[in-house]
Amino acid sequence: MELLEKIRREGEERVQTILREAEEEAQRRIQAAEEELSRWREEALKRADSEIEGEKRLILSRARARAREIVLRAKSEAGEQLFRSLLEEAEKLREDAKRYKAFLARCLKEAEAEIGGPLVLYVDPRDEKLVKSLLKGKDHKIGGSIKTLGGVLATNERGDLLVDNRLETRIQKLREIHRAALSYELFGAQAPKTQATVA
Repeated sequence: MELLEKIRREGEERVQTILREAEEEAQRRIQAAEEELSRWREEALKRADSEIEGEKRLILSRARARAREIVLRAKSEAGEQLFRSLLEEAEKLREDAKRYKAFLARCLKEAEAEIGGPLVLYVDPRDEKLVKSLLKGKDHKIGGSIKTLGGVLATNERGDLLVDNRLETRIQKLREIHRAALSYELFGAQAPKTQATVA
């Protein structure tokens, strides 16, 4: 009987030892899992923070690019509006008879200086009478009709030289000459100094 009691006690001790070791192993595994979970959570938060920061930078970059595009479009439209206004003013030049006659006289003088010799002038039918009055005493003639805001096209008699002194052409040249200056005013780019007149 003593032997059985001894075996039973040893068995119980062995069971208690196994249970204690199993409990300790379970606690170690739970702690390791919690540490691993904590590390994973920290890494996931860092990744999420990094992704959020990257997304924020991307959104800001896109917003800035869009804002620049809107500003550039507005500035470009302002430049276009400036030249549209200039064309609208040019369309009204005929209304000031004295000023328009002076403009046509200057156009004629410029064509004479560039071409030399008798000119063949192409004019808008609305200007024919006025141009004929400016041609009195000169060897120039009217060669045909054109539609224009104002001004004249002049050629030599052979037609191989041309001076385009129409208002719309002068405004286009003015636009090209002052494009750099306008770009500087609107966009801050480097601009050369230029001078030009329309009328």
